[in-house]
Amino acid sequence: MNPTPAISRFQLGNICNLDETPIPFEYLDGRTYESIGAKTVWAKSTRSGWDERQASLVLCVFADGVPRIPPMVIFHGTGRRLGDEFTHYHPGVLVEFNEKVYMNDNLFLRYITDHLAPALKGCPSLFALDLMGSHKTPAVLDTLWNYQIIPSLIPGGCTSLLQPLDISINKPLKEIMRDLTDQAILDCEEAEEIER
Repeated sequence: MNPTPAISRFQLGNICNLDETPIPFEYLDGRTYESIGAKTVWAKSTRSGWDERQASLVLCVFADGVPRIPPMVIFHGTGRRLGDEFTHYHPGVLVEFNEKVYMNDNLFLRYITDHLAPALKGCPSLFALDLMGSHKTPAVLDTLWNYQIIPSLIPGGCTSLLQPLDISINKPLKEIMRDLTDQAILDCEEAEEIER
């Protein structure tokens, strides 16, 4: 008897989907903060360049629902001038840095060899991902094939139909992050006002 369900030749634990989503540090998309009907409406504005700082969140989910790879956050920069900031990072999150703030070829190759391949344990696997440039380079495709990982590249315009992360996880996650970020910024601004 087979211990885990399978689809065709793939065990559910060997079918996975990866997606990367940008994380802004401030959400300033025309939100206002005043009661309806007020004659003066205060609009929230950014300070100190926080609206331009971004990170990317990389998630990989598996068809059996078992988390095997921690989330990855990619920040802008090299990570060399952080001091003790690293001590504040959650140990269950992978943290990387690069100039483009998204998965590049070298980072993706390291992700495959250090995290994805060990999680799939050398079994034939199906890996659904979008057509981002770093996902389809010859080096990446060769590396995936060497680990028996078959890439299933989702065509443009189809991610909302075929990518589980896009459909079920990223949208509600972004809404939660927006609410938490807005509240943290408001709390910080209130503390600064009190200090003055």
